[in-house]
Amino acid sequence: MINVMDPQAERDRQLRLVDATAARIMRSMHAEFNKVATSASRGFRRNLSAGAMEALAGHQERVTAILIKGLDPLIARFAADVMGGNGKKALLGIETKVEEGFGKNPNKTDENEELALLLLLLIGRFSESWNATYIDTTSTQIAETTNRQLTRNVALAVEEMDSLSESMTPNEAQARAATGLRTAILGTMISRADTIGNTSAHTTSQAAILGTAEELDNVSRGQIVNFKQWISRGDSRVRSTSKGDAFGHVQTNGQVKPLGQPFQVPRKNGTTEATMYPGDPSSSAGNSINCRCVMSLTTMPN
Repeated sequence: MINVMDPQAERDRQLRLVDATAARIMRSMHAEFNKVATSASRGFRRNLSAGAMEALAGHQERVTAILIKGLDPLIARFAADVMGGNGKKALLGIETKVEEGFGKNPNKTDENEELALLLLLLIGRFSESWNATYIDTTSTQIAETTNRQLTRNVALAVEEMDSLSESMTPNEAQARAATGLRTAILGTMISRADTIGNTSAHTTSQAAILGTAEELDNVSRGQIVNFKQWISRGDSRVRSTSKGDAFGHVQTNGQVKPLGQPFQVPRKNGTTEATMYPGDPSSSAGNSINCRCVMSLTTMPN
């Protein structure tokens, strides 16, 4: 359940869940990039550039599957945490709406069953929307970056092969360049796995909190009056305008806003950027990528 009384404890609880999910996605992405590198190397041995580029076949689809498999359980967990404190109020709001239109229900079901059904509805609704927007966009961007990196590395492998051909047979030069291609691909792609895991898990967790809270507040007919609070990681790595960083998450720490209003994250130039939640992908890359702040819900504005 969301801990509204102790922001630091809530931050640590959320980050344990996020870090565990990020680690699973990282491992899967490491394996995926290794698959691309190995396939490209074998393809280069077989048919040079054309063979190497065949390594991209199915890459985007596999990335999408990795993200869905890793992020869906995280969405369910964070949605359930939000429900834990607000589900009964939401049910009361739903029942009031129904009774206004159709009268009292003589066959009212068990409250726990109703809460479970409401949770499944909210999780399903959010997951469907998140998969169609964030995950689709993210997997497309990952595939496009992989394509660019592979194209560049293959071109370098061709140059290396031409250079090696002066001192060895063409077949030997091609084999040596293919081995070097795999190493080069891993060198440029593997580091991306960590960023993909950290950013996707963090962003999804915060979006799930806000999305679930907004849905519950809507169905409760205003009986759930929630605010959101920005909580930084609290260490020396948190970006800060006083250190010359482009955005100030240290300065945003503790800021409280109504659910539907954005946080205002200070910029180094003295302006602010509107951000709905930590890691919001609609905000600037310098504000969102590798962000480790979290958002907690609170019932009071102060």
